[in-house]
Amino acid sequence: MTAANTTNNGQGNNAGSLPAIPPTKQTVPSSKSVDTQSVLKRLQSELMALMMSGESGVSAFPEEDNIFCWKGTITGSNVKTQFLKEQNISSL
Repeated sequence: MTAANTTNNGQGNNAGSLPAIPPTKQTVPSSKSVDTQSVLKRLQSELMALMMSGESGVSAFPEEDNIFCWKGTITGSNVKTQFLKEQNISSL
């Protein structure tokens, strides 16, 4: 079997036709941009909920202007702080 036959997904070798594009080279459907918009909307909603909750000891905010990268702080009793130190966790 020739290389052209193997890239045509078993459909045979059509004279004059171009070989199929390997799966790794195919373009991604436009739904990816929809997914990004859904994620952005969800993160904005989560940020607003955190800001409005007034939860003491918990805070999280996007870094600078990138809503996809967050920094958060959880404060608690000394028991929790000791546990984090024992587990070699410097920050959450």
